[in-house]
Amino acid sequence: MNTHPPHPSLLPAAPTPGPHPHDLRVHLERITVDTLTVTDPRNVLAHARRAARNDPDTAALLGHGPLSLPAAAALLCALHDDPDELTSMGLRPAGHATCISAARVGDDPVILELSDQAAASPSTPPYSTSCMAGSPGPRR
Repeated sequence: MNTHPPHPSLLPAAPTPGPHPHDLRVHLERITVDTLTVTDPRNVLAHARRAARNDPDTAALLGHGPLSLPAAAALLCALHDDPDELTSMGLRPAGHATCISAARVGDDPVILELSDQAAASPSTPPYSTSCMAGSPGPRR
């Protein structure tokens, strides 16, 4: 007669507990999107070239070779948060959106979007203001 307990790998798997009915944990995501328009392409390119020399690691994320205008604008936005600073470099704020997603584990998220995109000028590119469209949403 075998008196040794079975090896743990031979035991049935312990059931994983499901979500507790009174689980109050909520996963939140807040995404802020600032839309900017290039008003002075030469100024943007000049500032971006200078920034690329001062911060080569960040500039390398955009690839090698000459900076395109979109890459230059992206670099300046990555390195500077101050709207006044960006304006002085040839970028004009054109809109702002904040999206908040909140959900309990396993539930569909509640999504709140606050945007002033409608107040942007007609020359603003027709991007979707739904900044949650590409978001994975709450982790489940």
